[in-house]
Amino acid sequence: MLSDLKGLQVKYIPALAFGLILAILTFYIFQLSASLSFTLQFLIATENLTENSPQWLLLLVQDNLIALLPALLVVSAYRRLLPRFPFNWLTAIFMQLPMIYLTYRVDSFSMKFASLIEVVLSLVSIINCSSVLIIYALMQSVNYFGKNKRALNFS
Repeated sequence: MLSDLKGLQVKYIPALAFGLILAILTFYIFQLSASLSFTLQFLIATENLTENSPQWLLLLVQDNLIALLPALLVVSAYRRLLPRFPFNWLTAIFMQLPMIYLTYRVDSFSMKFASLIEVVLSLVSIINCSSVLIIYALMQSVNYFGKNKRALNFS
């Protein structure tokens, strides 16, 4: 029984390491985008910007792309560089754990939905806490539908 647990720990350590790389990469990309963001400059320059202005949706798109693209890069790199290690839901969860911790420490899980800006910030927190799981699910669906071309036929 103990040997099974030891094997489980060793098999998923690279996934945790790649998750740590993802968390650090995402943190620095968010820091860089805060200083170089055209979206932020646009929002600052917008007159009569309220908490429910539709311009906040641009921030949602930008922040979600910042969260999902590095996750796609890191998950793809894990899959290509370590093909002998498991690539399953548990791998995705181990990769996601450092990102959940970083999101908790930086944003403290903003879950308010009273105005559009609060909805945007809450959705960004949710996407950050599930980016690897979303990418893993998308990769699995592409693999499934790529193999079963009849599943895409709607007639």
